[in-house]
Amino acid sequence: MAEGRTIELRVKRQDGPGAPPYWQSFTIPWKPQHNVISAL
Repeated sequence: MAEGRTIELRVKRQDGPGAPPYWQSFTIPWKPQHNVISAL
């Protein structure tokens, strides 16, 4: 694994049916076998 490598995940969230959507970002360490499910 390359030291210091990261990936950014952006998740679109909504607090309820009438609430406006918003984006939340997460920075996690990169791993060679990551896929979307394992990264979440």
